[in-house]
Amino acid sequence: MDKEFEIERIEDFLKNNPKGLTINELSKKISLNRSTTAKYLNSLVSSGRAEMRALGNAKLFYHTKRLPLANLLNLSSDLIIILDKELFIQDANNA
Repeated sequence: MDKEFEIERIEDFLKNNPKGLTINELSKKISLNRSTTAKYLNSLVSSGRAEMRALGNAKLFYHTKRLPLANLLNLSSDLIIILDKELFIQDANNA
């Protein structure tokens, strides 16, 4: 199946389970192997579309209620550039 389709399915399951799901729970619900599910969940966390917290040895994933930084930057019509300590561009908005 298509990667983006699988990521959207995972995101939908996270939205419908506000208390969160572990990797095992989610992989069983969507019939996808555990390592692929973990890879997609980590991708969602790094893009700001999901959050993760440790619950003992398990990781609990849930849909984020925060607005990702890239979306926030693009709300402004002014030019916004985020630089790191070495003055390399880390992010910029569409303006």
